Amino acid sequence: MPVVALTPNLEVYHRLNLVWGIRPVLFKYDGLTLEQLLQEMEAVLLERNFVMKGDQVLVLGGLPLRQTRSTSFLNIHTIGEEN
Repeated sequence: MPVVALTPNLEVYHRLNLVWGIRPVLFKYDGLTLEQLLQEMEAVLLERNFVMKGDQVLVLGGLPLRQTRSTSFLNIHTIGEEN
C-alpha cells in the first residue's frame, strides 16, 4: 500500500522524498479542526489520484495539530463519506 505523508514543513517534505515508499505532499492546515483537516486531506488525495471514492485510508497524527508530539490519534476514514 502506498504511504502518503502530508506535512506543512518544507524540510520534512524534502527528507520524506528520500524515504522509499513515501509520497510526501506539502499540506498547510493552520487553524483547521480535525474534521476540516480530514475534508481537506480527502480533497488533496482525490485531486492527486492517490485514492478513489470508497477507498479506506488510515490517518495517523498528533493532537493538538501543528505541535511536535507523538501520534495520539488513528482514524480509519472512508473517502467520500461524511465524517
